[in-house]
Amino acid sequence: MKVKFYFLLIPCLVLSMTQAKDNLSDPQAVDVQEAEEDGPAEPAAKPPLATLLDEESAEDAELEALRVEIIRLALVRDRMSLEAGIEEEERRRAHESEFLEKEALDFKLSMQTARLNTELAEAKMDIARLTTETELIEKKLAHRVAEQKLILDTELADLKREEALLKARNDLLTAQNLEKINKLKIRDAQLKSEKIRQESEMAKLELDIRKHEKENQFEALADRNKITYLENPLQGKSLVISDRRIELNNVITYTTADHVSERINFYNNKSSKLPIFIVIDYNPGGSVMSGYRILKAMKGSQAPVYVVVKSFAASMAAAITTLADKSFAYPNAIILHHQMSYGIRGNLTQQKEMLDESAEWWQRLAGPIAQKMGLTLDEFITRMYENNSDGDWVEFADKAVELKWVDHVIEEIRETSLLRNPDIKFKSTPTIPTRTTLEDEAGDKGEYERLPRLIPFDFYYLYDPYGYYRL
Repeated sequence: MKVKFYFLLIPCLVLSMTQAKDNLSDPQAVDVQEAEEDGPAEPAAKPPLATLLDEESAEDAELEALRVEIIRLALVRDRMSLEAGIEEEERRRAHESEFLEKEALDFKLSMQTARLNTELAEAKMDIARLTTETELIEKKLAHRVAEQKLILDTELADLKREEALLKARNDLLTAQNLEKINKLKIRDAQLKSEKIRQESEMAKLELDIRKHEKENQFEALADRNKITYLENPLQGKSLVISDRRIELNNVITYTTADHVSERINFYNNKSSKLPIFIVIDYNPGGSVMSGYRILKAMKGSQAPVYVVVKSFAASMAAAITTLADKSFAYPNAIILHHQMSYGIRGNLTQQKEMLDESAEWWQRLAGPIAQKMGLTLDEFITRMYENNSDGDWVEFADKAVELKWVDHVIEEIRETSLLRNPDIKFKSTPTIPTRTTLEDEAGDKGEYERLPRLIPFDFYYLYDPYGYYRL
């Protein structure tokens, strides 16, 4: 249709162009047109005879101009008609396109409507079928529910009968249990009454036992007021010892040093004037470092520390006795001084180092003893071997006084702190802590005491000729 419209438009354009060409080929028309474009010209001055001719010519020119204007307007009209035709054709074509689209949409709508109607009919058929199936299923379910209800009602009736039977049995058992509980409560009350009676009797017996124990303890204990505290405990040949006493027996170890040092500090805190007594019954000596700690605790004490030897003090114990502020001993008590000894182990360099260490310890311990005796250390060693080939210099206390090993020989010791009857065993008996234990060695019938390991740089300063003490 667009092509047909263009074919109709071509002849009109050709006609318009032909007319325009004719107008251009006419010189008068061109002049008239140019004259119109240039505007009205002023009339030239002419002779009067030619005025009429000029007016006729002007009228002809005006007519020609009107003719040209009419032609131009015709061309304009044709052009506008042509444009209107084109627009009308375009509107027509658009209308036709819209009509075609409307027809297509109507066709699609009719097709969709038909399809939807078909689907709706099918859905209605499905609904009808499902409704029929649902009604059938509901009927089946109702029938099955009725059957199940009948079965459950039967079972419920059976359960109710069983429940009634069990309840009757339970009531019977409850009554029987209540009867048993009542019997047990009566029995429990009887037992509690019996227990209270027995506890009463036990309390009475315990009271009697405690009373008896208190009476025995009272009989076993001496009057504490008899303890005698003297700043000068030496009364003639008698030495009065209070309860400010520390036992120093068996081998001296670091636990022994702890035991002695702690008690020296404790008694100092109670009184710095009354003397403290270190009592030795039998002591063969022991660790050099531990003995040195005891000596330093004695020297650092504000209260005087006195050493009392009843039987035997050797080696480190003899050094403690000799270097004490004051020392006391029975006449037949034995004091033994000798050189340190130890077992050698290791290579030659290690043995030399150990020998140097032991020589230094010997200088520090034996040097003050020799100085107190008025001897040099070498003279002290010489005197040792003059008295005994083993170097064990043994003296009784009455002779040791002359050597300044002991300060005083006493004939009597009054132990005023012995307040308990030694024949009666008390529940708690204080003992001196020690790390040594008495045991048998495999293949050895005799008993010996095993010594604890020495701490580094320590030596044993011990009198042990029979090998009773072993590492």
